[in-house]
Amino acid sequence: MTLCLEAEFDCILGFVDMSPGCENIVGFYSYLTSTPCEPICLTETLPAGPWCVFVSTSVFAGWPCGGDDAYLLTIDGYDSCVAVEDASWSTIKALYR
Repeated sequence: MTLCLEAEFDCILGFVDMSPGCENIVGFYSYLTSTPCEPICLTETLPAGPWCVFVSTSVFAGWPCGGDDAYLLTIDGYDSCVAVEDASWSTIKALYR
């Protein structure tokens, strides 16, 4: 599977193995970082199991809301998708409160 990202900010892009469950995640399976507007691509042959794609700023302190935060992520090479239910952002945030 290949992830390609171009972001307006210093970013991190990675694969997270979700097989231990959300409460037992220990880190990235693999990841890359980049500077603003620098395209990066991460390619892995992942074993079967549940995986998450992680995209975020690489700096977590002092990041202003509504700044230069646009990004384009493409995902290629996956064999199947799991359908998800439609949900509003408010519904998703409520799951973690």
